[in-house]
Amino acid sequence: RKVMDINKSDEEVILDGIDLRKKAVGLMKSKKGHPDTITKYFEDAMSHFRFIADDREKANSSEYPSAIYEIANTFMEKAALMRDLGPDPDEDPYEPVDRALECLARLNRNELTAESFRLLGSAHHQKAIQTYNMNRLEESERHLVEGLEDIMASHRAQADDENTTQLMETIIDLLSSQKKYRKTQGTAVYQFCGEFVKQGGGVKSWRKRFFVVDDSAVSYYKSRKDWENSSTSTSTSKPYGHVMMAEITDVTMHGGKIYCPVLKQKPESPCIHLHTSDRIYNMINIPNTAHNTANDFVRTTRFILKVYNLKKEARSVLKLKGATGSRDSVKKSSIDWDSMDNIDIKNPKESVRFST
Repeated sequence: RKVMDINKSDEEVILDGIDLRKKAVGLMKSKKGHPDTITKYFEDAMSHFRFIADDREKANSSEYPSAIYEIANTFMEKAALMRDLGPDPDEDPYEPVDRALECLARLNRNELTAESFRLLGSAHHQKAIQTYNMNRLEESERHLVEGLEDIMASHRAQADDENTTQLMETIIDLLSSQKKYRKTQGTAVYQFCGEFVKQGGGVKSWRKRFFVVDDSAVSYYKSRKDWENSSTSTSTSKPYGHVMMAEITDVTMHGGKIYCPVLKQKPESPCIHLHTSDRIYNMINIPNTAHNTANDFVRTTRFILKVYNLKKEARSVLKLKGATGSRDSVKKSSIDWDSMDNIDIKNPKESVRFST
């Protein structure tokens, strides 16, 4: 309240805060400002935005989402400057990114504008780089997927500019490169494996099958041993059947919808339905196996299907714009992609991670 005219409208308060932030950014880029002066400008800018964002009486104000956005944008501006100007031993360059994500989480998805979605996607992108460099690959991939989802939402909201396209392109390349890296390390090549009783397509008999879900398909084998043998370099065995992600339209789970004579299924036993345009694959959880096997399968397959559809939509957008994806945009990030390129893809490490 001491650094602003409280008689101004909410919109004017926000504009004053943006001017203060621009001064702070300009001083940091020019390296002419004293650190205390720059910090003061950032704090004063935040005071303007928080004057609206932290006032419960203003929560219904039309400027409330704008104030939240500007706070998050200030954090992201600061994070970008910290990366560009080099590391400061006293500050964590990713702390502002965490604060930006926390800030934008205060808004509902329907309150986010195209610019807010793009900012959220950028924050997830930076968080993915941080977690990747900390070797938290699954968390990194999750942030990339959330980032791509936000960037696509920004595109749908008509944020059709070069920055949105470039970030979309970068995240797709990062997702593809992480998939390649996982394969070279022999870890998380697949996302799920477990045994179910599956109903046949033509003849409606039930047979035990071992299912494996990876980034491209849901495959099933006669047994776990067949699957393990298929992963050896000399094996010629193939899946007994598979369903490509491009064919799957939905994955659902219900209790007791189909009676299985092989298991003498109880009504409450979970039944999985894998939907395609041609048929529905029915699978039933085997009693006395891992309790959450069916839930894990549904959750994992839905997530991979979501990623597949997001990447498909994004690539179609990039194709229309004449962009095909470039490693140059990826190399601007802080991930050491050169060391990844030197890995011998033909000889990945022999290691397996089981989900069940």
